[in-house]
Amino acid sequence: MDVEWYGDKEQNPPEAEDVRRELRAFVDAVEAACGHKPLIYTGNDIYDRYLRGYFDDCELWVSSRKWPVWVEWPQGGWTVWQYSDEGEVAGAANEAGHVDLNVLAEGTSVDDLLMQGE
Repeated sequence: MDVEWYGDKEQNPPEAEDVRRELRAFVDAVEAACGHKPLIYTGNDIYDRYLRGYFDDCELWVSSRKWPVWVEWPQGGWTVWQYSDEGEVAGAANEAGHVDLNVLAEGTSVDDLLMQGE
């Protein structure tokens, strides 16, 4: 679940209660349909404003240009950390010509993130 600012929302942020209600409905719908809660992708500003203490049942994909020591996630921290959006990979790039660079938390594998068919 990608939780980021869009449009003018950073300058005119929605009420925390409204955002939390809609996000919780989405988390619950994903879990009901897939049997797994979504991984939450966000940055520290959104986390602090809307998520901290309300979505501790989900794992976190942190977007942070510095070591994510600010995260106090109950599962022991972040699961995935996007530490840059200026990577280079031959044959892959966004509009700016870059790719995101991510690292998995120690002890986490890509298989841990996949929803396995039952």
